[in-house]
Amino acid sequence: MTISSERIIELLLPDSNYLEIGISSGSTFLEISAVCENSFGCDPNLKPHLAAYTNLWKLTSDDFFLYHNYLKFDVIFIDGLHTAEQAMTDFVNCVNQANIGTVILIDDVFPDSIASSKRSLGLYRCSRAMNLISSVLKPVGWQGDVWRLVMALRSLEGDFNYRTIYTQNGKKVQTLVWGPSMGRIKLDIEKCISMLPPRGKPTFKLFGQQPNSLEQIPFWFNPETFTRVLELLKGIKSS
Repeated sequence: MTISSERIIELLLPDSNYLEIGISSGSTFLEISAVCENSFGCDPNLKPHLAAYTNLWKLTSDDFFLYHNYLKFDVIFIDGLHTAEQAMTDFVNCVNQANIGTVILIDDVFPDSIASSKRSLGLYRCSRAMNLISSVLKPVGWQGDVWRLVMALRSLEGDFNYRTIYTQNGKKVQTLVWGPSMGRIKLDIEKCISMLPPRGKPTFKLFGQQPNSLEQIPFWFNPETFTRVLELLKGIKSS
C-alpha cells in the first residue's frame, strides 16, 4: 500500500466521498476505492486499464469541476499538474465543493532537487538528463513549485489549518489542510492565485534535500507528525 493510501484511509469516515485529482498509474486510487465506495477521480491522461471505473473521468481537473459542480467531497487528494497556479486552482475548487469537515491532502510540496522543482515535466527530464543537479542529490520525481501553495495558505481568506507531514525516513512530504471554513466559504481562484509568492528559487534552507527531522522543514510549512495531526482532527470531531 502506498504512503498516500495509508494516510488517506486514516482520514476516511464511513460514507465519505473521496476525490483524487491526478490518477497516474491508479495505485493510490485503486487502494482507496477498495475500502471507500464513493471514490471519484480525474486525469486527462487516464490509463486504459482504468476505463472500467465509472467514477473516473478522463478530464482535466478544471473540466471535472466545471461538469461536476454538484458533487461534494469529504476527503480530497491533490496530485495533479505540479505548478503552483494549477495546484492553487485545484485547491480553491476543492474548497468550493467541500462538505463541512472536509480535509485536503496536497502532494509534492517539497522538491527533492533543483531538477525536481522545474515548472514542467519536460524541463525536469531535461535538467536531470543534462546532469544539472549534483551527483549526490538524485531526483526522486517531479514536484514542480507546489511548495508556493503551502507558502500562500496563511494568506487566504477564511479560517484554515494546515500541517506538513513526512515519513520517518524523510520521504513523501505532503500538506494536510482542514478548518472551520471548509464547507462554509467560497474562494475566488484569481484572487487566491495572486496570493502565491514569487517563484524565484525555493527559499527553504535545505532545498534539494529531503528532511530528516521536523526541525529541518521550514517553519512556514507548519511541520508536524501525521500521528499528531490525527489526534488534532479526532479532538475536533469529538468536541
